[in-house]
Amino acid sequence: MGGSTWKLRRKSSTIRSYALLALLLLLFVPGCKTTGSSGIFGGIDSGESASSDDAQHKDEERVSRSFYMLFWDQGDHLKKLFLEGGIRRSAKLYIEQREYFADPKNREKSRAILDRLAERLNDLSAPGMAEAIERLEGTAWPAPPSQWNAIRESIAEARNARDAYPREGLLTEPEYRSPLTGELDKAISELQRRIGEGAAKEFTAFDHFGEEVFIDLYPAPLQSAAFLDANYPSIEPYLKDADTGKLKRFSANLTADRLGEARWRKLGDLYVAASLKESGQDDNPGLTNVLKAIAAAKEAGFEPKNVPGLKIGFVETTSQTLLKQKQIEFPAQIKVDLPAEIAKSDIDQALTNPTAETSDYLIVFDVALAKAKRRVTKTKNNPSTILVGYDTKPNSDYNMAQNELNIAQMNVQSANMNKASINGRYCEGLGCIGNMLSQVAAGIKSSEAQEGLDAAMEKLRNTPMTIEVPRFERYQYQVATVKGSKTMTVHYYVIDHKKNTYFKSTFDVVEKKNFEAGYNIADRDPDKDKNLSAVDSEDTVAEWEAQASTVKLSQLIGHYLERVEGAKPLPDVVALRMEMLEDKNTALAAYGENRFDARPLNDSRFDSVVVVYVSAKRGLGTGFFVMPDVVLTNWHVVKETQFVEMKTYDG
Repeated sequence: MGGSTWKLRRKSSTIRSYALLALLLLLFVPGCKTTGSSGIFGGIDSGESASSDDAQHKDEERVSRSFYMLFWDQGDHLKKLFLEGGIRRSAKLYIEQREYFADPKNREKSRAILDRLAERLNDLSAPGMAEAIERLEGTAWPAPPSQWNAIRESIAEARNARDAYPREGLLTEPEYRSPLTGELDKAISELQRRIGEGAAKEFTAFDHFGEEVFIDLYPAPLQSAAFLDANYPSIEPYLKDADTGKLKRFSANLTADRLGEARWRKLGDLYVAASLKESGQDDNPGLTNVLKAIAAAKEAGFEPKNVPGLKIGFVETTSQTLLKQKQIEFPAQIKVDLPAEIAKSDIDQALTNPTAETSDYLIVFDVALAKAKRRVTKTKNNPSTILVGYDTKPNSDYNMAQNELNIAQMNVQSANMNKASINGRYCEGLGCIGNMLSQVAAGIKSSEAQEGLDAAMEKLRNTPMTIEVPRFERYQYQVATVKGSKTMTVHYYVIDHKKNTYFKSTFDVVEKKNFEAGYNIADRDPDKDKNLSAVDSEDTVAEWEAQASTVKLSQLIGHYLERVEGAKPLPDVVALRMEMLEDKNTALAAYGENRFDARPLNDSRFDSVVVVYVSAKRGLGTGFFVMPDVVLTNWHVVKETQFVEMKTYDG
């Protein structure tokens, strides 16, 4: 007995000694966790090779061991990896254990291995950087554009060689950094400086009508917008002398988004000028050739705004009388698809405003009539339903909720009886443990049954005994086919100041559109929104009738060119104004003949009364004849105006 006790005590003492030793090791030996470790006393880390580990290196794996000891630390591990040829793993261990090697004592201890490791690491990067430096320093500049791609690639490869140099770890420290990095930075910067300083000169000398784009080809990066702002004027003389073929190639290289709106518009004007020059019409271009040149420019993707040597003016006049009479029911929208100077004016200034006086061709545009009509050609009835009331009916969900409540009550009774039965059982010994578990299970079932009963009672309380059922009846709404038409009659005058002739004509602009208009769709129709979306509303028809009718300026000039033989010698301004006024009076008379008027036209007291229309800004006034060709009105109505409109009582 005594011997056994001694052995037990000796064994306990040994265990305590080992435990104390382990505690001391943990207190005095720094450790770091890693994945794939072989333990405290492991010889080679998991994944290491006895000869070289470079081929097996994976960035996501740690090199450090789980624990290091006093007699085998991080410096020993670094030396072991280096001597085995694991250069990259050695470098990674240095990064992972940067705090250890930052300690001056530890660093001095590992100085020899760190020096050799830095030398080997620099040897890995040296060939690429040295080759890049030699290539950059041997690059001649200026160089022809055929060599720009190769120069740009050399600079890119030099940057790649520079970026490949380690950005963390041992080689980031000044004492170990390779001097080649500074030499490479200097070589890149120097070549880019020389290329950048020559950009403006090279841009001017570059063939912009070829297949290449200067900004994309140039070896140095350029800020496109700022560079063009500063240097585009240097190539404008070449653009002015270019033919249409060269301008097309230029615009394919430098597109509108690069040139900007102003330069692109000017390029379009140059294209028109080049087109006229190629047709021999650049000295005195006629409208026909101008239209052809503009069409060609548009086909090439330009939007010219000016024609060299030719100015087209466009003046729109609007009669106050027609506006007041609602004879113009919708406006005219002029689509200016030609280079022209646009102005709006009263008729008394239409021929004397700055646009009119400086234009080679002046177009005066006058809407004589703008009428909208609609005609219902047929109607049809569409069936649908309408909500007329509600019926009260028993709610079947209430009966279901009542049944669920009855079942829940029965479940509660059954669970409580089962629980009482189990609680009343007799048990002894180990059997009581089983009985206890049964009691717990029975209690849980009883609670669940009670929760089910509470939920069933809540559901019954929230379920109404009756429900309101909607009652629908069938009805019909109407869909009418509406044929809308808009007719606009336009007088226009083309004044050719070069030939001192004028031409006048009239044309109609007709638009037609059919609508399916819905009527009498009930507000209580459950499908009201669906039915409304399937038809047009009266507002839709009215909006279409009020929309402006579009007239292209090119169509108007085309209409003129087809009839230009009817041009007449240009009279003086007064005579031309009178002719325009007579055309307006003709339109008014035609309108008046088709208009019902209930006024007492046989009242002679109104025969001498007129309404005087001046301008949109000054409005109107009244006057009366004092002589067959003299009307008396107030000075504040006309003031200095030399031309007015007057309407007699009979229209």
